[in-house]
This record gives sequence, structure tokens and C-alpha cells, in this order.
Amino acid sequence: MRGAGILFALALPLAAGAEELVIEPPAEGSVSREAGLAAWERINEVVSHPRCANCHVGPDNLPMWSGPSYGETRPHGMNIDGGESRVGAEYVPCQACHAFSETGGNMGAHEAPQVADAWHLAPVEMQWFGKSSVEICRQLR
Repeated sequence: MRGAGILFALALPLAAGAEELVIEPPAEGSVSREAGLAAWERINEVVSHPRCANCHVGPDNLPMWSGPSYGETRPHGMNIDGGESRVGAEYVPCQACHAFSETGGNMGAHEAPQVADAWHLAPVEMQWFGKSSVEICRQLR
């Protein structure tokens, strides 16, 4: 069931522009293995993309910089450590830089997301950075 919740969360951006979005899960056993794997590949493209995975890090609480615009993969610049709370460096919460923007700040494929409130690293249980497709799939089941 947790996987269905993840699928719902990934579909939320689609709902923002729609009047009503109804997602009916397929009947159990009605999806072929091939169709299921193809669906997983689409999901994995999102969760493993640097824009998501860079903040889905482990217990070291260090957000990462990776992806085409960063060159070498490395910890977030400016010595950012999410700390125990995972909300950012002491006195500098994530949203100090990752602030909501009405000017298209979310449009760049390799830019950090622009958000409004309570931006923070994902819970350790949702670590995706550095994990394989198989590991993430098992985690979300």
C-alpha cells in the first residue's frame, strides 16, 4: 500500500492544473510483469533524478549536489548539514535559499526546487541517493 501512496504523491503535480483527478488502481493481478516494470522505470526516473535524490540522503544529513550542471558529485556547498532536524544548517534553514518563486523557478530540469514552507531533507527511511533501482523499489513496496 505504501507504493500506492508514493504513486499518488508523484501524481499530485498533475492535479494542480486539473479540476479533478481520479486515479483508479488496476485490479490486483491485471497488470503484466512487463507493464509493471515499465511503470516502475517511469517512477524510478523521477525518484533517482538528482533534483529528488539530492535531498533524499542517509543518516549523515548531508544534501548532495549532483547532476549535469554540477559536474562532480559532492556534498552541498557552503558546508550545509541538515542536522538532527534535517531542516538545514543551524540558523540557515533550507528555505533560506530554496524559497518559493512565482517566476518559473521550478522550470529548470537541474535546478533546485523552489518551495514555500517547511522545506527539509526527506526522512532517512526515504533515502534514495546512491541506491539502485532495485533497492528503491524494495523500499517503496
